[in-house]
Amino acid sequence: MTFSPFIHWGDFKSEQPSKPDVLILQVVDPEIQENSFCSYVPVLHNDNGEWKEKNLPLRQHDHWNRKLFKKYYEMFNTGLIRVNTHLRLITWKRKSKRSEYMVRDFDLDNLD
Repeated sequence: MTFSPFIHWGDFKSEQPSKPDVLILQVVDPEIQENSFCSYVPVLHNDNGEWKEKNLPLRQHDHWNRKLFKKYYEMFNTGLIRVNTHLRLITWKRKSKRSEYMVRDFDLDNLD
């Protein structure tokens, strides 16, 4: 069995909420999975018209940013995310309120 690659947030460079990076995803298995590094879900990522198997990292275990995890978990628990659900994930980086670092913001919508 081969393990699908993870979506790498470093590939998405937008720093403007008005012009975010947009990912179109199809959920393969809606159950949140865990490994020693992160919580994730298997998805198909529409990468320039080609659907590619990827793992969507929802939360890194050693990082405080849980925004995407919380949004996904809430949508999953209310029945908005099932097998084959199409999602639009919007992401951008912004200056942290607590430090000099940039932090990643997310928004997640159901397209079905």
